[in-house]
Amino acid sequence: MGERYYFLMDLERTLRQEMPCFWLGNKHGYTYSLKEAGLFPKDLAEKIVKADYDNSTIMIDSRLVKKTRLFDLGTI
Repeated sequence: MGERYYFLMDLERTLRQEMPCFWLGNKHGYTYSLKEAGLFPKDLAEKIVKADYDNSTIMIDSRLVKKTRLFDLGTI
């Protein structure tokens, strides 16, 4: 079945800008473009979410995003 990968969404920035805001893959910044967003393996994504002191980061299964086309996926 393969390893699952997740996008990490920052809810604080998402709500403030009224646009989905995602973590970059290197964990050093954010992007409003899903094409630029990082994909994180499940174990790392869970660690990042758990360590978020203000609980504003959530995991979004990349398969769900692709299957439901929740966002404009472009070339993902």
